[in-house]
Amino acid sequence: MDVVVIINYARSGGTLLNRCLATHPDLMVFSEVNPLAEDRPKHNLTNQAKEWYDINLKSESFKEKILELVELCEDRGKTLVLRDWSFFDFKRKDRPIEEKSFSILENLPKNINVKTFAFVRDAIDVGIARNYYGKVNISDFSKAYLSFTKAVYDNGIKIFKYEDFVINYEKEFSAMMEYCKLKYFNVFNDFHKVQNVMGDTKLKINSRGKQFDEIKPLKRRWVAKKLIKVIESDQALLDANKYLGYSGSYYDGEVETIIDMIKRSNYWTKLRAMIKNIF
Repeated sequence: MDVVVIINYARSGGTLLNRCLATHPDLMVFSEVNPLAEDRPKHNLTNQAKEWYDINLKSESFKEKILELVELCEDRGKTLVLRDWSFFDFKRKDRPIEEKSFSILENLPKNINVKTFAFVRDAIDVGIARNYYGKVNISDFSKAYLSFTKAVYDNGIKIFKYEDFVINYEKEFSAMMEYCKLKYFNVFNDFHKVQNVMGDTKLKINSRGKQFDEIKPLKRRWVAKKLIKVIESDQALLDANKYLGYSGSYYDGEVETIIDMIKRSNYWTKLRAMIKNIF
């Protein structure tokens, strides 16, 4: 019995990968699940199974649900894929940050074979996105993200990078399939049609990636110089990037211009609407 577990932090490209995986005909994918978040309806395994696959799970506990799903997948010739809601573990305040770990790995049945990999992104981009969408300050973000990256490192979890994926998605997806011992399938024509997924598809503000029907690299978000100084001087953020093999410079990579920033903002949309109404 095989299960694939994807470790993934918020704003790290997980929704994109999730949609690609959900397009694969041999996979049954569940999105942003976590044994500690089963009381949240949208993240509940039973609810996702019913709404997305018309499956009525009979089990009560997280472990029992996994076993039931694994047996169903075997009967249907599929492999179960669990995209972990890792963010939930590391934002919790009920455990010291140095003791936090991946609850999903601690709560899987012992009689199944588990292939685990992490899909990660540069801490600078994750931090900027968390600041933009969640109004989370960089210091609070970086401490949690450092704990996350350290847990990935300490557990010896295989890493795939979002940046590599968007540059050469066929190669990276093929490598993922090979690592998980799964058959490669071209999922890139229809991935954007997948709606049974948690993540930025549920945001009130469209993410940049959600606006495209193709996979392509995005420029680093333009931010004010004051925030750049905060980012480049935050030791926890820099340490997190060291664990993942990234640099600590905001300018290491292509950065959007202030014009790019204005064009993608709500202000630009509102301005265009005003001009259209005037003329």
